[in-house]
Order: sequence, then structure tokens, then C-alpha cells
Amino acid sequence: MGEEIVIPEFKPFRDTYKLITFALCVGMIYPNPNTDKCRVISVLFILITVAPLAITIFIDMYFSWLDRDIVNIIRHSTVVGPFLGGFFKMILMFHKRVRAKQILDEIDEDYESYNHLTREYQLIAARAVHNNLIYSERAWVI
Repeated sequence: MGEEIVIPEFKPFRDTYKLITFALCVGMIYPNPNTDKCRVISVLFILITVAPLAITIFIDMYFSWLDRDIVNIIRHSTVVGPFLGGFFKMILMFHKRVRAKQILDEIDEDYESYNHLTREYQLIAARAVHNNLIYSERAWVI
């Protein structure tokens, strides 16, 4: 006969996608209501400490633009662009934290419901979760 396929128990998002959860936590964008106060303080601290430097860089980029010094503009853009992009992402995710939490809660509910399906449907769900893990953790997180 064939081998017995063991279907794992479907766990919540944070237990299923550990690398993604870790990346979201490090990036301060995981919607955890217990860390709201810490995130607000961190965002304000970053805003206060980085704003003078960012303004200085933008002023220098403006003068480089007037001098047609594209190399200097690109150099500044490669440094300040990703940093400010990450910072704005933190602010946006804090603003959308309730909706993001609702989405993660819905995923958790779906995964919990998979535990009560028939074996055939559990196999289909297990394959889908496995594909999600492969593509998301190998491509997105890395």
C-alpha cells in the first residue's frame, strides 16, 4: 500500500510563518496591540533624531540638482531613500494596525477551521500552506 501522509495541525499565523513574523517585528510593522506605545515612542524618537539629517540631505540634493551633479543626487538617494521608505512604512502600518490585525486574525481563524475539515480537504489546505511557506519565506523574507 501507499505511505500514510501525516497532516500537521494548522497553527496560527505567527507559528506558521515564523520568519515573516520575525521580519515584521524587526521592521516594527507587526500589528501587536501590546507594542503600540513602544512603536509610537520609537517613531517619534526616529522622527526627532533623523529629521535634521534628512533635511540637510534634501538641501544638499537640491543644490546638487542646481549644479547638475547627478552622481551626488544618486549617492544621497541610495542612502536616504530606503531609510525613509522603511520609516514611512512603519508609520503607515501603525496607522493601518487595526486592519492588519483583523487580517491576521482572519488567517488564524481560517487555519483553525482547517483542523476540522475532512482529511481530503486538510491535504489540500496543507499543500497550499506548504506552498505559501516556500514562496513567502524563501522569496519575500530573504
